Amino acid sequence: MPAITREGFIDITSIDLLIEPSEQWDRMNRVLRKYNLPVYKRWGDLPRSVLPPLPKQAMLDRVMATAEIARLKASKDIGTIPNEERLQIDVRTAIAMFANQYHWPEFPRS
Repeated sequence: MPAITREGFIDITSIDLLIEPSEQWDRMNRVLRKYNLPVYKRWGDLPRSVLPPLPKQAMLDRVMATAEIARLKASKDIGTIPNEERLQIDVRTAIAMFANQYHWPEFPRS
């Protein structure tokens, strides 16, 4: 079962295109190249003019409002966790962040 529907993928991609057009334009061209899609064979890189020149302010505002709502909901959820459990979650998060940031060398096993 897919983690996201086709419509959900299109929605997320559309939002990304409107809030970060230059970055997404580059990403779209890399996808076309990597998968050697027929449209790329005929046309080559997409012209930069196919996307807005700057991020759309209305979409940026919408994303920021959604992020703020999510942050508020999360802070209410976190507020219901007892302090001791919250500390354990913070420690596990810090360890995971540290482990993902650094590559630990493999040691020979005896």
